[in-house]
Amino acid sequence: MDKLKIPEGEPIEHRFINRAIANAQKKVEAHNFDIRKHLIEYDDVMNKQREVIYGQRREILSGENIRETALGVIEETIGDIVATFCPPKTKPKEWNWDNLPEDFYSLFFFHPQLPDPEAPDLTDIVLERTLFDQVRLRFEEKEREFSPALMEKLLTMLLLQAIDNQWKDHLLSLDHLREGIGLRGYGQKNPKEEYKKEAYSLFMEMMGRIRQDFLGKLFRVQLANESEMEQARREEERRRKRIFDALGAGEDGQKPVTRNEEKVGRNDPCPCGSGKKYKKCCGK
Repeated sequence: MDKLKIPEGEPIEHRFINRAIANAQKKVEAHNFDIRKHLIEYDDVMNKQREVIYGQRREILSGENIRETALGVIEETIGDIVATFCPPKTKPKEWNWDNLPEDFYSLFFFHPQLPDPEAPDLTDIVLERTLFDQVRLRFEEKEREFSPALMEKLLTMLLLQAIDNQWKDHLLSLDHLREGIGLRGYGQKNPKEEYKKEAYSLFMEMMGRIRQDFLGKLFRVQLANESEMEQARREEERRRKRIFDALGAGEDGQKPVTRNEEKVGRNDPCPCGSGKKYKKCCGK
């Protein structure tokens, strides 16, 4: 512009310049479009999972078939336990009979009565039905203990709590996954396909944690009697009193010092009568 001595503000008109600017603009717009397209594809994976979770929450909040939902969770969990410790292509004698009761107890809070491994008609389906019947009886006992109305509220609260807690952790895991999934391209892999696979795996793990969280609390919760509630209230009152006493006292347990006389300013005459300013006399 300086060499040609073109005045400032003069419009530049040339087909080569117009063509170069148009091509550059097309490349930038195409690049931005690809970025938006990739973001939408990544968001679609999360949206599909969100629809599943929100659909479950709406079903629970509606209060319909909450009991059947809880029994369905129990049945799915027992199926997972049996599939883990009892492979389908192995004989019942070779199943992991030692660790199955421990895993079962960690969820349902009681030791199951296992069938005889030598039984000729024993299969993984028979074992699932046997375990489910025992858990169903324990569930019905707790239902009678709490009353059906209170049990329904308890199931709703525990299910929503488990879903919300695990869903928040899952969203954080997806954010971390998206940040580093682009590096899969260096391994000649499609980052979008890898993201879908990893996100689905994380989602299924989250669903398993929801079931475990829900069942682990359901079969451990108990009704507190009046004496236990009164004892808990007294403990809470004692705890609050200790906190109040600690806040009202100093670090050494003594009360803070209070000033009875007026505070003397640094430039005021010293109260000792020396005629000097306080900062030059007793206030050094």
